[in-house]
Amino acid sequence: MSGVETVVIFVPLSLLVGGVLRAVNKKYNIPYAPMLLVVGIIWGWIHPYIGIVGEVAEIVSQMEPPIILFVFIPAFVFDSSFKSDWHAFKKEFWQILLLAVPGVVFVTVLSAVSIYYLLGYSDTFEWEEAAILGAILNSTDSIAIAATFKEFGTSRKL
Repeated sequence: MSGVETVVIFVPLSLLVGGVLRAVNKKYNIPYAPMLLVVGIIWGWIHPYIGIVGEVAEIVSQMEPPIILFVFIPAFVFDSSFKSDWHAFKKEFWQILLLAVPGVVFVTVLSAVSIYYLLGYSDTFEWEEAAILGAILNSTDSIAIAATFKEFGTSRKL
């Protein structure tokens, strides 16, 4: 199966599954992310038995991580930033700067110290590597936060 055929099948099918799950979410108030997880696990189990859809699932599962990073994540971040309220951001900018930046730095350093000393990886990692791993583990996942805020109906100010 060629890449074009895979995309032609995968995109509409994914949109259909996402739409159905969104409708279930609205009607029964079941959280969206866990439903996606369950459907993904079931799809992974049954993909050998569902023909061409299973082939598409197999091809998509072999996708290289940089494709996900460079294609899908920017679209999600753009969506979140596009829907954010610019006036609220400008109004709360100094609070964000004074709370979020030191908080991320503090948790990153705390994670690096924990990785290096408490977990005993001082013989495996250099200090710089532990700091980089701490930064990676503690970077804010804006997509997940935006989805959680939207799901719980929190204030737009947040």
